Amino acid sequence: MPRRVLVLAASAALVAVGAAGAATIRGTLGPDRLVGTAAPDVIFGRAGADTLEGRGAADLLDGGPGRDLLVGGPGDDRLAAAYDGARDTVRCGAGRDLAVADLEDAVGASCETVSRRLSRDPFTGEDGQHQTEVEPSSFAVGSTLVTAFQAGRMVDGGASGIGFATSKDAGAHWRSGFLPSLTTESRPAGDSPSASDPVVAYDAQHGTWLIGTVAESEIRVRTLVSRSRDGVTWSAPVVAAGDPSEDDDKEWIACDNGSLSPFRGHCYLSYLDVRSSTIRTRLSTNGGLTWSTPTVSVPDSDLGFENGAQPVVQPDGTLVIVFDLAAGGSHYADPAANQIQAVRSTDGGRTFSPPITVARVLAEDVRGIRAPTLPGAAADAGGTIYVVWGDCRFRQDCSDDDIVVSHSRDGLAWTPAERVPLVDQGSDQQAFVAGLGVDPNATGRLAVVAYTQPESCSSETCHGIDAVFASSRNGGRAWTAARRLDAEPMAISSLPDTGLGAMLGDYVAMSYVRGKPIPVFALALDPLGERFREAIYASPRIG
Repeated sequence: MPRRVLVLAASAALVAVGAAGAATIRGTLGPDRLVGTAAPDVIFGRAGADTLEGRGAADLLDGGPGRDLLVGGPGDDRLAAAYDGARDTVRCGAGRDLAVADLEDAVGASCETVSRRLSRDPFTGEDGQHQTEVEPSSFAVGSTLVTAFQAGRMVDGGASGIGFATSKDAGAHWRSGFLPSLTTESRPAGDSPSASDPVVAYDAQHGTWLIGTVAESEIRVRTLVSRSRDGVTWSAPVVAAGDPSEDDDKEWIACDNGSLSPFRGHCYLSYLDVRSSTIRTRLSTNGGLTWSTPTVSVPDSDLGFENGAQPVVQPDGTLVIVFDLAAGGSHYADPAANQIQAVRSTDGGRTFSPPITVARVLAEDVRGIRAPTLPGAAADAGGTIYVVWGDCRFRQDCSDDDIVVSHSRDGLAWTPAERVPLVDQGSDQQAFVAGLGVDPNATGRLAVVAYTQPESCSSETCHGIDAVFASSRNGGRAWTAARRLDAEPMAISSLPDTGLGAMLGDYVAMSYVRGKPIPVFALALDPLGERFREAIYASPRIG
C-alpha cells in the first residue's frame, strides 16, 4: 500500500489519528495531537506545543518548534527533538529507538541511542555562514571528555570562532562555550579574523587541557594553543608556531601520558608547513605554555603533498606520526593515488625514521562533500596503533568508499587494510570522514564514527547523509552492527560551502570515557530561510 500524506494546514489546535496504512502526518502551527498508524509513519509536529505518538512499526517523529511530547511505539523509532529552542519530552517504546535532542530536553531511559546537541554558533560576522558548527576533535581522561569545533564556518577557510563542550560525568551533563582572545569575534576579542583545525589534548604530567588551532589572516598564519586546568575555563592562547617563514596547516597535538615513559610530560605539536612542504614537530615540556623550535619530521617528498599529521605516543614513549601523502599536490587532485605513511621517533621527537608506507589509498571523490582522505590514529594500552581512512578497495570497480583500518605494534610494520562494516558492501552507500577512538586502558577495543551517503542521492536537496557508529572488542577482527546516530538524513544544501564542497568537517571525533565510546559529530537540519541549523552532537548512549 502506498504511503498516504495527511497535511493539516489550519492554525487551530486539532487531533489527527492515522488509519490502517502507513502515513505522513503534518501538524498545524498550533498545538496538535498527532497519532500514527500500525505501519511505519512519518509525523511532523511543525510549530506549537505538540504531542506526537507512534503506534506501530519504525516511525519517525519530528516535533518541530515548540515544547513537544514525543512518544515512540513498539517499533524501532526515530524521535527528533533538537534545535527548536524549547524543552521537549521524549519517551521511547519497546523497540530499538534513537532520540536526537537538545541538552535541556527530557529523554526517557527507554531510548537505546541518544544524540545530544552540545552547542550553537553564536557569531554574527558577515564573513561567516552562521548557525554552523563543524569539524570536532575530542579527548577524554577519566570521566571527563572535552571536544572543540569550528563555529561560523567561512567559505574561504576557517571559522568565526572555536567552540568547546565539556562533560565531567561521561556525557551525562555538558558545559559549553567559545575560546577567548582567539579571533576578532571572540570575547574578549583576539587579533585573527578566523580560526580552524581545532584539536584537543591532555597533559597528565602537568594536569592541563590543551586546544590547538590554526589562526589565519591575510598576512600570517599561526598555530595557537589555549590552556585549561578544568576543561571549562580557558586561557588566552599562546603562540606555539608562528614563524614568518612558515604557513601552518592541519596541526595535531599528542601528549605523552605514559606512567613508565622516559618522556612523560612531553607534548608534541605536528603540522604541515605549506611553504616548505614539510611536516614539522614542536615540543612542550611545561603543559603547553611554551614550545620549542621545529624539527622536520617528514621532509618534502617528490611523490606528493604531505598533510594531516597525527602524532601518536605509545606507552614506552615511542612517537609515531601518521599522515596522508597526497599525489598531485592536493588531497583532491587524484584521490586514487594517495598513500598513508608514518614516521617514528624513539628519542622524544629529536630525530625521525624515514617515511614508511602504511598503505596505498584507493579512494573515490565524495560527491558534493569536502572529504579528504586524512587518517585518524590512536594507540591502545598495549601500544598497538590503529589507523583508519576512506578507501574503495573492497568495492567492485572501486565504485564507493568504505572506512578501512590497519594496525601496527611498532609503527614500522603494518597489517593490510581491513574493511569496517559501516554500510552494506553491495549497496551504493559510501562512507567518508572517519573518527577513530581507541580505549587507552584496554587492548583491542576501538570504535569508529563516520558519515555515509548513497550514490543514488544525486541532488543537493536529497536527504541522504547519515552519521553512523560501530565498535570492536578484538582489534577490528569483528565489529558490532552499525548504529545510526541521526534521526533524519541530512542534505548537502543544509551544509556550509567551502569552495571544495559542503562541509561537515575534515575530521570527526571519538573518545573512550570509562570504557564507553562516545562519538562527537556534526548534524544539520534543513535551513530556516537564510539561516543554517548545523551543530555539534555527542552520543553518550548507544544501544
